[in-house]
Amino acid sequence: MTANDFKKIIEFGKESTSLEFKESETWENLKQKIIRFILAMTNTREGGHLIIGITDEGKLKGMKKEHVVTYKEEEIKDCLAEHADPHVNFNMDIIKDDGKNFVVFTVREFDEIPVICKKDNRELHKGVIYIRTINRRPESASVPDSAHMRSLIELATDKMNENLKVRGLEYKNSLTTTKSFQEEIDDLNI
Repeated sequence: MTANDFKKIIEFGKESTSLEFKESETWENLKQKIIRFILAMTNTREGGHLIIGITDEGKLKGMKKEHVVTYKEEEIKDCLAEHADPHVNFNMDIIKDDGKNFVVFTVREFDEIPVICKKDNRELHKGVIYIRTINRRPESASVPDSAHMRSLIELATDKMNENLKVRGLEYKNSLTTTKSFQEEIDDLNI
């Protein structure tokens, strides 16, 4: 990520379903909130960003140097692997802008199926699917209702259809095509 990419992400200056801000803090102190955010963001269409060093109101304070050094991408990826099933695709960048440091997490939406939390801790619960919701303000929360679940299922279905098209297949929601669809799969020797 470049400084220009960073500026584009923050240009509106407020949180949304695809953007969250946290003030400067060490990895250890924000770990549970970051994991929850990343799990929720991967289950959100087009993913999103978490930027550490910005207040909830959008003020760019930057991070304390002693906080920045606690963010080690490989360690964070290992920690996420303990909590996410299946894996989560994300990157972490340290950006310098106007003499201030920011840690930016870029989270991509899931590859094939929604990501489920596989480990309990003080902020997360095993077996729960986290998403980004907008109630009073955007937040990372468990799936709260059928409308949010429907949206997540639609995203997973879109992913399945994209993956089938890459293989030269197409799903048609019709009983008359089920047999031909199964024949196409059998022909691929999957």
